[in-house]
Amino acid sequence: RPKIFYVGATGWLGKFDERLEEILQYAKEIGSITFVDIIAPYRKNWDYIIPSLKHTDIFHCNNIEASNITGEKTVKGNLVKLYEYGVEFPVITLGKNGLQALFQDKLIDMPAFKVNDIDPTGAGDAFCAGIIYKIISKKYRLNEIGVRDFKEILVFASAVGASATTEEGTTEGVKINFIQKIIKEQEQRILQNTKIKEIK
Repeated sequence: RPKIFYVGATGWLGKFDERLEEILQYAKEIGSITFVDIIAPYRKNWDYIIPSLKHTDIFHCNNIEASNITGEKTVKGNLVKLYEYGVEFPVITLGKNGLQALFQDKLIDMPAFKVNDIDPTGAGDAFCAGIIYKIISKKYRLNEIGVRDFKEILVFASAVGASATTEEGTTEGVKINFIQKIIKEQEQRILQNTKIKEIK
């Protein structure tokens, strides 16, 4: 069975999207971590995704996409609503404003890496790839990780996403040496400026 079952570009997957709830439920039953990334849906409303969220461990989107799903306007409101729908770890990326995520009862607000961004195409996909890589390489189990582990995952994923923006195209900028370089140079600043608040 796969360690992580990742569904990217849901919204454009036709009949697969129609069975997404069933597919994610099965993936959870066999012990996979379920990870979903959404794009603007084709010929259906945004709420098609809601029944599937209760079987989703990690959900990534931007704030516009989140608002279209939940009806909320603020990042915090969207994260809370996604959590209420059943997502264990909702993550909303905000471009140059970094990201916000929910981990258990904690709201994580993390700044972005500073890079010479040329083309943002593919940054979200690269971010998701960073999460997958970190979970697999560290052999994390979601029910065992703490907030420090989750921050480490988000820092690495943010660096991968940032790297994708440094060259034209979706993958040309994603190079491990560059990713490691910006983490070494900027991780301390990012962690020092990451805010964690309890959700009340």
